[in-house]
Amino acid sequence: SARGIYCLILFCRKIRTSCSRAMEDARVMEMISKYEDECRSLVSVATDSHGNDIYVAATSPKVVASSSPSLHGLHSTVSQRVSSLMTAIARADHNIRRDQLQREYDRIKSLNSTYANALLQIFLDSHECSIKDVYFKGSHAPKYERLTIYLYDPHLDEIKPQRFTFLPCLRRVIDDG
Repeated sequence: SARGIYCLILFCRKIRTSCSRAMEDARVMEMISKYEDECRSLVSVATDSHGNDIYVAATSPKVVASSSPSLHGLHSTVSQRVSSLMTAIARADHNIRRDQLQREYDRIKSLNSTYANALLQIFLDSHECSIKDVYFKGSHAPKYERLTIYLYDPHLDEIKPQRFTFLPCLRRVIDDG
């Protein structure tokens, strides 16, 4: 699955922007650069079962080096890479605790918990917009059920909404409460 790899890319991006002291450490900088390059080279060419490119909008295509791991090989080591990156960051910046980094990574994973969530997040980020509200219209026939997504417009709304997260089993939550 490309989801774990995509979450690793987002985590590295967050570290680059939020952990300036840790980024001064050569080891952390090297790890992040290496992980981002490997992930982007694979995710940009990964395809789903229908032949569609996965996360192509979030990455720039790169040539896959012969020493780069395969998509499956990289996916199987994502948790190990995240763990070693967290350890290196915590060593480089003593103001950052490992549990803080873990919470941030978990937040990124939950925002991108499904393929549809990841695509929606890419759309929102690329168009710099936010979801204001989501309305579910139920029906006796599943084919008539609808989700209506209302986007935030800064010209119409004074208060910017918090980030919206769909759940992996949104249908079950709506049905079962």
